[in-house]
Amino acid sequence: MPALNAPKLHASGSSAFDGKLLTVSVGGRNWNDTPRTSLDDRLDAVAADILAHFVKTRDDEAEQARKKAIADAKMAAYNAVMERRKSERQFERGLLRESWRHYRADLIRKYVAAALARGPGPEGTQQSLENWASWALLKADRLDPLVEMSDVILDAPEPERPSRWGWI
Repeated sequence: MPALNAPKLHASGSSAFDGKLLTVSVGGRNWNDTPRTSLDDRLDAVAADILAHFVKTRDDEAEQARKKAIADAKMAAYNAVMERRKSERQFERGLLRESWRHYRADLIRKYVAAALARGPGPEGTQQSLENWASWALLKADRLDPLVEMSDVILDAPEPERPSRWGWI
């Protein structure tokens, strides 16, 4: 235990042992009157021990607070890295999804070009082929994330479903 320069303390009361025991308890440590020595005679040592206990408690609490601050900072850094990784994965999935949509739109455009180059089949007319090609190219543009386009049918609000009990 560190040596502390504590002032001498004096207690008032009887210094002779009169059958009553005085006990001082601080931080799990007890100081008692004994049949051979009075607590009054040891008050300076008791006060020094109490002061040492409070200093140790304060230092322990400060150390715990420092360790908690370090742990909190590590956890915040970990959470920031994990959030960045999650965000990066989402951006990557979005990029792959958009590139796949662009690829499919280009595939449709190539298919339409090949169909137009081949011409109408034996049962079809040039007009029906051109109508189909126009429709297919609109669908390709709707699929392509690089082309801003709205589909009249698929992007329209969904109609309200009639109630089964609508006649009531």
